Amino acid sequence: MNRRAYLIGIAVATVVLSPVLSIVASVQIAERNSERIVADQKRTEAAATAEARRVACAFFTLNLDVYDETPPTTPTGRNLRQTYLEFYQLSGCQPPRK
Repeated sequence: MNRRAYLIGIAVATVVLSPVLSIVASVQIAERNSERIVADQKRTEAAATAEARRVACAFFTLNLDVYDETPPTTPTGRNLRQTYLEFYQLSGCQPPRK
């Protein structure tokens, strides 16, 4: 009789614990996947930000170089050069310019 009670106890424990362990494992897997997705999104966002900064700096540098080679003679030209310079500085472009 003890053997039979033991087997019934094992069967009941298996029936009860199996779904619980499956749920726990599924939750852990989902959390790891979520963390991996967030990390991937952050890497992608950082790469996109760096590329946008690089493109912006190239644009502002090109325009400032043009204005340095041929200084603006009109107020509008001087204002435009100053605006490009401000955006250059706000974008953290290097080397520093004045």
